[in-house]
Amino acid sequence: MGTSLRQPAAEDRIMSVDQILQNLETQLQAWTNGLWSGDPLPRLREEEKRLTREARQRADVLARHRGGLDGLRQRVVRPKRGRLC
Repeated sequence: MGTSLRQPAAEDRIMSVDQILQNLETQLQAWTNGLWSGDPLPRLREEEKRLTREARQRADVLARHRGGLDGLRQRVVRPKRGRLC
């Protein structure tokens, strides 16, 4: 019953410090390339424009519905006698 799995030699299992550093450097470069690809200013300006448009649209919707919301708020806060909201 002497079937044993042969373990790889220690030198095959251990990465050299150079290999570890090279691997880390490669991963770090890939990661930072994704972060800093190109000039971020145009992308940030487009995002600012998009968010400004969205905020204006939401403010317009709120202004259009404010009267209805105020009326609804009044009905919820002061229900008429004998009626459930």
